[in-house]
Amino acid sequence: MSIHESEMQIMMFVANDCYNATGLAKRNRPFLRSSTDFQVSTKNKFIAIGCDTHAYFNGTNGNKSVGTGCISYCSSKRSLADGSCSGVGCCEIAIPQGMNNFDISLSSYNNHKGILDFNPCSYGFFVERGRYDFLAKHLLDFGSVNTMMPMLLEWAIGNETCQVARSMDVNTFACKENSECVEEYGGPGYRCRCKDGYEGNPYIQNNCTSVKTWGHENILMSVKKDLMIANINAMIWKEVIGVPVQMVTMEMVGEMEQVSKLILDPRSAYLFFTSYIEIVLSATTTPTVANCD
Repeated sequence: MSIHESEMQIMMFVANDCYNATGLAKRNRPFLRSSTDFQVSTKNKFIAIGCDTHAYFNGTNGNKSVGTGCISYCSSKRSLADGSCSGVGCCEIAIPQGMNNFDISLSSYNNHKGILDFNPCSYGFFVERGRYDFLAKHLLDFGSVNTMMPMLLEWAIGNETCQVARSMDVNTFACKENSECVEEYGGPGYRCRCKDGYEGNPYIQNNCTSVKTWGHENILMSVKKDLMIANINAMIWKEVIGVPVQMVTMEMVGEMEQVSKLILDPRSAYLFFTSYIEIVLSATTTPTVANCD
């Protein structure tokens, strides 16, 4: 589960529609039922595999019905290409926003006659984008290897807008200190996120804490001086470890002569013209750092 993205991954069953020489051999039609707090993420795709395949899904978005599908066809293995899902052996479609329930169905136009030797079954499934790549061999063995696929659900709090939820009862309002309410994702309800400069769990009291980076971490900044740009990679040795980071950064934004004073060992620095200057400071001690877990 991702608090930051307001999403969770589940494993969803793969639909199948299989045939033999006498006709339909087996069929599986999975479905999802969830509360309105969860929606099928548009980061998923609906994919169908088969050479005699009509795959489709029916779902709901609140009180509205939604549904779509795709057709995949091929008459021989020679027409197949690994990685391609354009309707020859494999087809895919985008997910409508806001869908929270669905049923997957598959059908065949010719009971896979003439292709049973390399494609006896059709398959249909929801899957997170980037988690599946079509291979021609899947027409024969996909179902024996993959009975479930990873997909994403989005979640939100209630059905109210941020303004309404905040005005109803401040004690039940889910967004805690140093967080903000967001509702621009397109569904009912609202979500919370830590404000800029804070990180943590916005749904837990006092959990969004200030983000602080100090000398033991890489400090990356851009400094531009008229037409001359330099890139400096400098190691700050123990003689200046005690200098506060704020003072060091003030030196960096000055003239090049001032920046050069930070380099105690000339062998560790190199200058060249680029579109910006990067200064990476690495201290050899570990100062106190705020706990951002």
